[in-house]
Amino acid sequence: MTAANPTEQVRSELKALKITPQMVSVRATANGMNVVVKTRGIFAAVNAAANKHSRIHRCEASGEIL
Repeated sequence: MTAANPTEQVRSELKALKITPQMVSVRATANGMNVVVKTRGIFAAVNAAANKHSRIHRCEASGEIL
């Protein structure tokens, strides 16, 4: 599985879990991605798929989130 960006990777993982675009919205933003869960009961699966591609960059000196 080779996807162009993290949003495409999350979408393909959700598709493999039989979670459709009517249940979840995954959009790319300037700062990362937006994931909106529209159906109850699938939050844990969506959260796990999205967190695999989560990255936080921090300043080495202060530890501040960049």
